[in-house]
Amino acid sequence: MNRVLAWKVTATFLVFLIPIIIATIIITLNLIATIQTITYLNTVTLRETQILSGFDANYQRLIAEVGFFALYGEEDEADEAAELIEALEQALTQAEAIHESMHAGTIPALQGRIDMEQHEALDAQRVEQLEQLVALAQGVFRREREFTPPELDDLRETLEEYEAANAAVQIEAARLTQIEGDTVLRILNEQLRAVILTFGGMLGLLLALMGLALWLVQRTLVHPINRLAQAAEAVTSGQLDQQVAMTSTDEVGILQRNFNAMIASLRTQYHTLEQQKAMLLTERSALEQALHDLQCTHERTKLQQQIIQAQRDTLHELSSPLLPIADKVVVMPLIGAIDTSRAAQILESLLRGVEQHRANVAIIDITGVQAVDASVAQVLLQAAQAITLLGAQTMLTGMRPQIAQTFVYLGIDMKNIRTFGTLQQGFLAAIKPQLATN
Repeated sequence: MNRVLAWKVTATFLVFLIPIIIATIIITLNLIATIQTITYLNTVTLRETQILSGFDANYQRLIAEVGFFALYGEEDEADEAAELIEALEQALTQAEAIHESMHAGTIPALQGRIDMEQHEALDAQRVEQLEQLVALAQGVFRREREFTPPELDDLRETLEEYEAANAAVQIEAARLTQIEGDTVLRILNEQLRAVILTFGGMLGLLLALMGLALWLVQRTLVHPINRLAQAAEAVTSGQLDQQVAMTSTDEVGILQRNFNAMIASLRTQYHTLEQQKAMLLTERSALEQALHDLQCTHERTKLQQQIIQAQRDTLHELSSPLLPIADKVVVMPLIGAIDTSRAAQILESLLRGVEQHRANVAIIDITGVQAVDASVAQVLLQAAQAITLLGAQTMLTGMRPQIAQTFVYLGIDMKNIRTFGTLQQGFLAAIKPQLATN
């Protein structure tokens, strides 16, 4: 099977897919680098600034605690100073850990652009300052006598020197943090610019490829298919002289060749059909005559069926007549088998007769019914219930032992129906109230 068009579609798909994959990889790498830079800004720069700001604040508090203790000698100042010294040492430990992590996991985009030596130099200065201040504080807190005014002046000058040195370190740290923050932000801008340029280049390339793909689709698929559709429409209107030009050797070309072959085959078949049409017209008259004969036969058959149905309906009516045998007493003798249609006719005739004769008693005689099954018993029960709703009484005569056994076996409720062995017994029971009245 020729799959040239499938290979063309696959190649076009790959032309679109490969630049997308390359651009996606580039954008992903740039985004990863951007995330690493942002993480560095959050976890290193901001964290370091927070820790060192706390260090500087506690350092100033420790200087103040030493000065107050020298002036007033309160024990609370010594305890607070001890807590401050512990907090300062922990802050320096955390700062050193951050700087070690910066050395261990340097981000490629930040290599050579962050001056770690200055961080280490500032850490060394803070350690040295803290050691000097701690030594001074321990000496002050262990002193057992009060300071003389000259000693207080010397201590105040020393503390001011420590405070000034710490302020200089703070200024240098702020300058270094500003430089580092500017560097990180500049790197972020470069990375985001690279992502935007890559995305824009990919979008432009995709638009150019889409334009090329649309042009190829128009040339190789849309125009040939449009010509095929126009030729097919002309063929539909009866113009069998249509031919389409072969534009390629792929599936579209095969479709064009097959279309031309189909048109040639249609022309051949059209001529054959014209010949057969003449033969069919000749046979048509004979078929019409035969159809006329069949219609006459069908009408005769339909008339016979209507006659048979009328005879069947007459037999049903004769086999289940409703007879008024006394004042307000009617009897319906049933003869033969009872099917569904006859059951409906029996029920309808019985109800209509009870209403018409204003009967108080309706006698159903089943002497002529040879067999009673579940369906017959159900019809009798429905008839009795309907007659009761009309205000009349139902009597069932012609009850034989076999039929009685069937009613018992089927569990038919006979409480609303009086039963008698013969029609004579039922008739006497029906007119007995009238005889007593007379």
